[in-house]
Amino acid sequence: TNVSTCDFTENLRKYLKQLKPKKDILEKISSVVNSFNDKILGIHIRTTDTINRKDKTETYHDKLCGLRTGGFSNVDYFTAIKYIEKFLKNNQEWKIYLSVDCHIIEKLFTKKFKNKILKLEEPFGETYESKFDMNSHNGIKNGICEMYILSKCNKIVGTPSSSFSLMAWLLSSHDNLDYWYIK
Repeated sequence: TNVSTCDFTENLRKYLKQLKPKKDILEKISSVVNSFNDKILGIHIRTTDTINRKDKTETYHDKLCGLRTGGFSNVDYFTAIKYIEKFLKNNQEWKIYLSVDCHIIEKLFTKKFKNKILKLEEPFGETYESKFDMNSHNGIKNGICEMYILSKCNKIVGTPSSSFSLMAWLLSSHDNLDYWYIK
């Protein structure tokens, strides 16, 4: 399953291309994108809205991440591992740019795929954990960086129903946005 371009998405892209991040964000995006020497698959793995939601109607206890809430709480990120394994089997020269909203899941993927994984190594904030704090100014800046970095990858795969995945694709020039799993 994927999303393809049409007149509507092309019009959206025209307006989105007029948006320009602030200088510090652009510099961080450029420092990552300029380090790309290989073909890059950008993968966005959305697993939660936020742990601190007031509305705890959908909760899921995950072995790795603990309590996850929101519309993405039941996303099986192990399916993304299978997707990447299959992709790399057929595209051994490629690397993977990983954008994920849980540090523990990021560690799992980095350990599994070692030198094939690229990520935002120096996020805004006082600690690396700031990268995953969607409720902070620095967390939002990091999210904007990730969105633009994904858009510069040779191919993007996202999480179904994620506006983050959709925005990264709209910022790109790709005709299709593929998903690493089907809901």
